[in-house]
Amino acid sequence: MKLFNWKVRRWSGPWLGGGTGEDTEISIHLEECVWYWLVLEFLAWDCCTHICDWLSHVPLPKFIRNWERKWDEDDDTPCKFGDYWGSHLDTPWHVWVESPFCQWVWHHNGAVGTVGTVQPIWKMPLSEARKQFQSFPQEIAWVDKEIARRVEYDKEEAEKEAEELEQ
Repeated sequence: MKLFNWKVRRWSGPWLGGGTGEDTEISIHLEECVWYWLVLEFLAWDCCTHICDWLSHVPLPKFIRNWERKWDEDDDTPCKFGDYWGSHLDTPWHVWVESPFCQWVWHHNGAVGTVGTVQPIWKMPLSEARKQFQSFPQEIAWVDKEIARRVEYDKEEAEKEAEELEQ
């Protein structure tokens, strides 16, 4: 019976807070969870999301995209499936398979405090995290990449907003 109750500890993070440089606040926590929930989380998050990415390149058959009805209970106007849900398989997969599976797993592995336990969260600026966690270069590189992505996204959004104001 101990095999089924064997718990695994893992570090998780960083969760990025505000900022786009060394002042960026990151959160790091230690989680303890039963092993099979972590296996299911791997399947739900790491595998299912890749399937969703692959399905974004697979178009739905035309007869499905042209299926017309009321898709939203709050809107009385009928529309085509493809106009409401999109023309590829990724949205139906995400809405009806991946997301419910992920939510079910996260509910049970402690994301909402039911099975797993989360130890205190450490919040610190990126400059301090670089010193404390220098033995984790891949994670720090990931943080740098995410910050660069965030800066680029903010720049693109500011450009779009400026263009809309000019019009």
